[in-house]
Amino acid sequence: MIRLKNYGLSLGVGIGIGITATAVVMTLGGAGLGTGIYQDSSDPAPTPPNAEEMEAMIAAWEATTSPNANHVLLATLEGQWNTTTTMFMGPQTQSSNGTAEFATIMGGRFIQEHTTGSFMGEESSGQNLYGYDNFKKKFTSVHFDSIGTAVYLAEGTMDQSGKVVTYFGQMDEPMTGEHDKTFQLTMDMTDSDRVVFTIHDLHIVPGDTKVLETVYERAQ
Repeated sequence: MIRLKNYGLSLGVGIGIGITATAVVMTLGGAGLGTGIYQDSSDPAPTPPNAEEMEAMIAAWEATTSPNANHVLLATLEGQWNTTTTMFMGPQTQSSNGTAEFATIMGGRFIQEHTTGSFMGEESSGQNLYGYDNFKKKFTSVHFDSIGTAVYLAEGTMDQSGKVVTYFGQMDEPMTGEHDKTFQLTMDMTDSDRVVFTIHDLHIVPGDTKVLETVYERAQ
């Protein structure tokens, strides 16, 4: 099998991947919550929640809707950055420079990134969306770019330092015909003015799994 690392990840430039988009649809109807689940006509009608139960259900939902300390941490990325991206292709490396701009959206619940750079000598751009899912208690990431038609989703958790998030997701690799390859994205925010994103192809065995690294330096 041809190893992906011989070619470099086709994830693109900038950082990366990203991470997970969650759509939550809450339908309030009649006396209770519409579940959207098919019910056979012979089944007994479900008992709608009483006022106390409804209040508890709404309170549980509301508890997941407001930004918390995790969203505040992501918001520290807001602003302009200069980037250096290095692709690792076996013993060879290829580097390029670019820019990134982060901006909070949706009342601070998400932070959106726009990147510019180059990939294999061609200009490229990308979009990333980062958040924290209060219900799942996981960081989320969504990535898409101008060099492909795929959308990359990932979810992750914070380490004990409170500054490093490790995401995991799946991707397809058209160059090798592989589907659902697991990748790892690490976002190191230890230094507020120098952030490092690293992508690992976990299917490279044996050998170094790092295939891409982007260093962000805050623009002055």
